[in-house]
Amino acid sequence: MEESIDDIGDKFMNSLKSSINSNLGVQSWPIQEYLVLGPISRGSDGFVFHIKLRRNKKEYALKVIWKGNARKNLDSKTKNEIAIHWELKHENILRLQNKFEDFDNYYLVLDYCS
Repeated sequence: MEESIDDIGDKFMNSLKSSINSNLGVQSWPIQEYLVLGPISRGSDGFVFHIKLRRNKKEYALKVIWKGNARKNLDSKTKNEIAIHWELKHENILRLQNKFEDFDNYYLVLDYCS
């Protein structure tokens, strides 16, 4: 039986929360600034979560891209796409508000469209 997105999202959120807790002493770990509200969707590369910035309660989408799924040649393409998206500013394209990574994932904080 295939797991639902909610089941997979819950497992991943628990893993993410564990990662946050294990990195609490690290000053540069930006995911601590956000509250994960729940999963939005799942793709072949990872998940998208509904999140909220703790200090101002503004809502965003957190796209988590698994590095383990990216082969070495795709990893450089992923980094290049993130760099392009970071510079891209257009009213019809979701804005990349923040980006960071750890050993396992890339994290992209995007505008949230409800």
